[in-house]
Amino acid sequence: MSNSADSDNEDYMSSKYLTEIPLSSTTKPKTYSELRRQKLSSKSGYIKPLREREKESREQGLSKRIDDNADSPGLKLLKKMGYEIGKPLGKDSSGITEPINIEMKSDKSGLGLSSELKQKAEAELSRKAKRAKISEESFIERVRKEQVEKKINAQLNKAQKVCETLDTRKGIMDNIFWLSKENEESDEETSEFEQLSSAEKLDNILKYMREKYNYCFWCGCEYSNVEELEQLCPGIEDDDHD
Repeated sequence: MSNSADSDNEDYMSSKYLTEIPLSSTTKPKTYSELRRQKLSSKSGYIKPLREREKESREQGLSKRIDDNADSPGLKLLKKMGYEIGKPLGKDSSGITEPINIEMKSDKSGLGLSSELKQKAEAELSRKAKRAKISEESFIERVRKEQVEKKINAQLNKAQKVCETLDTRKGIMDNIFWLSKENEESDEETSEFEQLSSAEKLDNILKYMREKYNYCFWCGCEYSNVEELEQLCPGIEDDDHD
């Protein structure tokens, strides 16, 4: 009676029962085709499918070197042309020593299609890179020109103010170099001046102040005479004053 009570009180989740449970196999179950092929191959007289035989024959042939078989027609031809086993090909022995690997074609596209597609892709990539470079260079050049134009406009504005100061100090009250076209009527001479670029306007104003007042805009001073100007001023251009 006690034995029956003990068996009723046993824990069926204990390690005793868990260790006795057989572990399931982790091996991937085979498909019906694999099982059928295994069963057929175990029988005598079984003939493998043509595709499988071709694959095995091809892999076996590709795994062998041409110089492993002394009776190979290809090896005999190479020896007649001076080839020695283990040495590179070529008259000066600068060629390859290993045969070119064969890549099996698995798709239905033409033989040269993959190379053609690769060339097209490389050409398109090259064109995109070129366009990106041109766009980048164009942007950099545009920014550079904008910065130069901004600098010239600032110099022109300053030169016009200096010219006006020098003229008014000498009693000159009218000059196209500092005349504001918003405040004065435009004549032919003024119109021609306004049609010039900012750089051309600046050159004309600087030349005028240099010849009339011995004033160098880049030096920022007015010299007593022409001799002093030519002696002390480095030049007429901005780069001369670096």
